[in-house]
Formats: sequence, structure tokens, C-alpha cells
Amino acid sequence: MKINEVNTPPKVAILIRNFSDTAGGAERYCVELTRKLASVFDVHVFCQEKSLVIPNIEFHKIPKITNKPRFVNQLFFSLATGLYTKNKFDIIHSHDMVTHANVYTLHVPCVRSSLNFETNVNKFLSLVKILFSPRLFTYLYLEKKQMSTRHNKKIITVSNLLKDNIVKSYPLLEGSINVVEPGYELEKLEPNEMTPTKELIKSKLGIGANNFVVLFVGHGFERKGLPKLIMALQKINEESMSLVVAGRGRLHNNSSTNKNIFFVGEYEKMSELYSIADILVHPTLGDTFGMSILEAMSHSVPVIVSSKKYCGISSNLTDKVNALIINNPHDEEEIKEKILLLYENLSLRSNISEEGLKLIKKFNWKNTFIKTKDLFDSLIQDK
Repeated sequence: MKINEVNTPPKVAILIRNFSDTAGGAERYCVELTRKLASVFDVHVFCQEKSLVIPNIEFHKIPKITNKPRFVNQLFFSLATGLYTKNKFDIIHSHDMVTHANVYTLHVPCVRSSLNFETNVNKFLSLVKILFSPRLFTYLYLEKKQMSTRHNKKIITVSNLLKDNIVKSYPLLEGSINVVEPGYELEKLEPNEMTPTKELIKSKLGIGANNFVVLFVGHGFERKGLPKLIMALQKINEESMSLVVAGRGRLHNNSSTNKNIFFVGEYEKMSELYSIADILVHPTLGDTFGMSILEAMSHSVPVIVSSKKYCGISSNLTDKVNALIINNPHDEEEIKEKILLLYENLSLRSNISEEGLKLIKKFNWKNTFIKTKDLFDSLIQDK
């Protein structure tokens, strides 16, 4: 059954606990893709929270029974959405950990990859750990249902890095995973909206007008490598260099008291921060894609980012062409050297900015939509 052969569009259920374009990369991916899917399909979003409403999409509120422990709520969300959607939709597309979807877009490394099954001793210890951890047991149960090859389903990952992670733990999925990378679109100004000058933005944040601004963007400061970035900047010890930190997270030191570090939280107008940034540094220890890299490039900000071993987008990058690549994000000395290289070389910064602008043309939500729609079509035709 082809889509254009029916009078009414196929019904699609989208499952995600938090439907928001500011909560994180997975949520942003879901929102942007769902906008485009709603132009072709009859889309229903099942979520526990939402920060925006989109025309032509029907929203269904799933209650949240508890905030902690989170695994209890995850299991409830799976059970509840299963009851609401069973036999009512042509496609059930989940961006979350549930048991019953026929399309899964995976955004984070699989739970099984955190366990060690390589030797009999490690296998035994891992099994004991699972048996005595309701949280781990629940997540592995839900994940096993996701990764099952018994039913006709499509599995999507947002990068080759994540695909490799999944296949290593679930080798039967080799050849069955589709990589559909996210896109990016420039922020659009509202009518009569004026962009503040760089001087005004710096003044508002308390940054010196002539300071060199290093920007860090990400939720989960430890995992995204912020402590090592701060240590690198401390080694540089340049008074005219400021670090702006956007996002949410915790640090186990007193960095918040450093007068050259500015924590701005979840900043509403990210384009303002990119406009004052001289470079973006993303020394992540584990990022399946890295949306902040695309955002920075679209604003002509040169980027320093962890290698493809740690960050999915880096498989598309070339060192000293469209980015500077950090081989070991655990090494603050290497991060320091990369920052100084751009700080002292305006020509290199300019070249990387230009090449970054060329690269982002490859990433757009239209491509993400087309690839996902093709997978939906194939499932519908097989029914």
C-alpha cells in the first residue's frame, strides 16, 4: 500500500517523554523531524511533557507517576504508550525506550555496552550486577525488546559511531541499522526583531569588549569534557580569554568562582552566544552526534572537537580543514595546544570557518525527513 494510493494519510504515533526543542539533542531531533512528518502523515505525539505545540499534530498526555527512580517512570511510559497505541496506528515511531514500536530512532549508546561480557569472570560479575539492580534489569529488558529482530521493524541511529556501538552489543543487527543523521536550520528572526550587537551581548554577560571568547555548549558537564577544558584554560592563563558555558550540569570543583568563566545556563537565544564566540570547544568524552558543532559552524564559529572515537559528527570532519580534532579529550595539554593554535592564528580560524559553512549544507532536516519517510513507506507497503 503506497501512501499516495489512499485517501487519508497513514496514522503515525511519535513516542518521547519530553517533546521539547531545548531539552537536548534527542528531543531537538524528534521535534524537527516530527514537524516535517506532520506534512505527510496524520501525526500523534505521546509525551509526558511538552514545551511547544505544532499545528497539524495531536498531542496525547501520558502521566508521569514518579520522577525518581527514573527507571520506574520509563517502564510506565512503555506500558502506557503500548496500551494507547496498540492496533491503532500504521507506524509507531519511538525516540524513547519502549517495547512496542516498529520504528526506533536511537540517540544514546546501548545499556549493554556498559557491561563487560568478554571473559567468564566478567560475565559472572555482570550478571550479578544485573540481578541486584532493578534499574539495570529494567533498562536491559526494554533494550532487548527494542533490539529484537523477530518483528518487522526499522532501527535508526543518528551516527555511525552509535551504529558501531549497537552492533558490538547486538551483532545480529549488523546490516539492519539505518544511519539517519540530524539536520540543522538557522534561527529565524521574528518580524521586527533586532539582533543585539556583540558589544551589547558581552556587556550584558560581563565580558570584556575585546576578550577572546571560548564557547562551551552542552548538558552534562563532566561527560561533555568541561573539566578538562577548564584545566586547559587555566594552563593558558590568559586574562583576555573568557569561557562562556551554556547548558546544565554539575562540576566537582570551584570553577564557578573563576572570574573568566561565565555560566549562562540554558540560554534562550543561542545565536547571541555564537555571535560573540571566537571558537567553540567540545572536548566530549561521549557524544553520539554533537549538534552544537553544526550550530557553531552555521554561525561561522571555528570548532575544536573530540575525534570520531568520542563524537559521532567527527567522522564527517577533517583536522585543520573544517575543524581541529582532539585525539584524546582526557588530555588537557592537547586541548590547550588546540586552543592556542586558533587563538594565535587568525588565518586558520578564518579558513576553518569557511570550510565549516560548506560542510553544514550536507546536514538539513529535509534529508532526515526523506530518509525516515522512506523507511515508513517500506513498512506500510509490507502490511
